[in-house]
Amino acid sequence: MATPAPVVAPVVTPPVPPTPAVAVTPAPTVVEEPVVTSVAAPPRPAKPATSRLRATIDLNNFEEKSDVTTEQKESIVRQNTPYTEEELHKAWHEFVEIRRQGGSMSEVVMLDRVFTIEGNVIQLGVDNPVQLDLLNDLKSDLLMYLRQTLKNGQIQIHAFVLEQQTSRQPYTQAEKFNYLADKNPALLDLKNTLGLDFDW
Repeated sequence: MATPAPVVAPVVTPPVPPTPAVAVTPAPTVVEEPVVTSVAAPPRPAKPATSRLRATIDLNNFEEKSDVTTEQKESIVRQNTPYTEEELHKAWHEFVEIRRQGGSMSEVVMLDRVFTIEGNVIQLGVDNPVQLDLLNDLKSDLLMYLRQTLKNGQIQIHAFVLEQQTSRQPYTQAEKFNYLADKNPALLDLKNTLGLDFDW
């Protein structure tokens, strides 16, 4: 007879509680730096002889030159040689021609005008504030030239903007007739003689 097969009872295992996650930190790695040997760079092509910087100032001689110009300015200011109005006009026009050759036509237009002299002060009227600003920028060169040429350090320039007289254009018939009558008073007599009226 055969023996029956043994019955195996299922084995129940108790549930395993989950284990907490542990952060794993990697071990520090040591990196060896490669040894760099210096390799000569290929030669760069030589720069052309011309560069953007045309000239430099020698700072050692700069102070000496500025002292000389200061001394020259002081000697000019101390000079007080009398001059005539003709000599001043001649020196003024020479300066205008120098500026014309330099190509600055706005300066030439501003300076090529009539001015008056009151003592050692030149009174120059300009047309607008832009010309006044231009003259203020140019004034030191102009004064230096006039003072050196005329050997008089007392010369000054006073510039001012001239008042522009704007006249209103005649618009109505009465304004037009009055404008023409001012130019030719015989029109008023003609109007009265013929008994005309300009309002029609």
